[in-house]
Amino acid sequence: MNVRTDSIFKQNYDVIIVGGGPAGSTAAQFSAKSGAKVLLLERDPVLGSPVRCGEGVSERGIKGYISLKGPWIANKLNSLELFSPDNSKIELTANLIGYILDRSIFDKVLGEKAEIAGASIVTKADVKGLLKNNGHLDGVLVQYEEKEYEVRGKIIIGADGVESRVGRWHGIKTMTKMNNMESGIQINATNINIKRDVCQFYFGHEVAPGGYLWVFPKSDNQANIGLAVSGNYSRQKPAKDYLMDFMNKRFPHAEWSTMVAGGIPCNPPLKQLTKSNLLLAGDAGHQVNPLTGAGIANAIQAGRLAGETAGNALKSGGSLEQNLKIYEKKWRRSRGRFHKSATRLKNAVHGFDDDKLNELSRMLIKIPKNDWSMLRIFLFAVRKNPELIIDCIKLFKKF
Repeated sequence: MNVRTDSIFKQNYDVIIVGGGPAGSTAAQFSAKSGAKVLLLERDPVLGSPVRCGEGVSERGIKGYISLKGPWIANKLNSLELFSPDNSKIELTANLIGYILDRSIFDKVLGEKAEIAGASIVTKADVKGLLKNNGHLDGVLVQYEEKEYEVRGKIIIGADGVESRVGRWHGIKTMTKMNNMESGIQINATNINIKRDVCQFYFGHEVAPGGYLWVFPKSDNQANIGLAVSGNYSRQKPAKDYLMDFMNKRFPHAEWSTMVAGGIPCNPPLKQLTKSNLLLAGDAGHQVNPLTGAGIANAIQAGRLAGETAGNALKSGGSLEQNLKIYEKKWRRSRGRFHKSATRLKNAVHGFDDDKLNELSRMLIKIPKNDWSMLRIFLFAVRKNPELIIDCIKLFKKF
């Protein structure tokens, strides 16, 4: 996976991708499949580590991109439990809710698929800046093993995470407002007693104000446990303190060795996803589900679209800039309405206080369990707002 030679940096590329997460690796795979000469640069030593997410994903999100059987699938889930502030529980059961991934394996497999397609991947390669020529990008400045290299490329894809430096360097506003930037933190806990096939979500001001806490089981006694707190609240009390309070109360004997933290951009995708010969994909383009903060599936979908668009743009002739704008148009056509609906719902339900959440739970408990669904829950939550009812149906009619 890691190419240790200066020669790779002395070549010219059709597509240079900055960032080796799901968006970057998928973009590399599909641009290489089109026949483009592709270089992917990742700052960390290996793809998929450190893990910076809950690792949960729906079947719909990754089906068709990677086999649903393999060591990258850590666990399968068939039900979820929602806990209100007063500890009332709503349980949803289905044949399959989703998967918990092993990102340390999953991301490597995505990288291997990109290499098989013909892309070159270099890790420990830190992009320090952009090379420009008459307003267009001409490549990137890379630091690798204490040396700096100027690597030339016709198209740059920024898949470098929240508040993308690549996008910012080229004049795209990638900053997120504080109220849309959730503060996330997670540990991988062991020595806990949980149900292997059930993921849990906790809500309330004392647990995770303006967000939620999750327990994603990886085995009978191991889980990713984390939470996201709205930026408006994280200034008053750090997300870590909320997580430690929960662990001391719910899992006092738990053990853990890793803790990761970071920002989650829960706002609509950037208004500008392309500029001249630059594309942004995944977290870099704020293509995260604004309601849940989930980003793996969206990153893969955006990466594929970015990679295919880049490959086609090189073969189509004409204006490269205009050809690349197709990416933005296709993304908004396929996911734009979903994100608008999810954003409106997020703004509504994340503002609920504990009394409202408890009231909703009490109402749902009166309904037979067989009639519970995500659609029913959200319809109850926004029943007095006709516009949000339509958003609920758009988002959850298949669940």
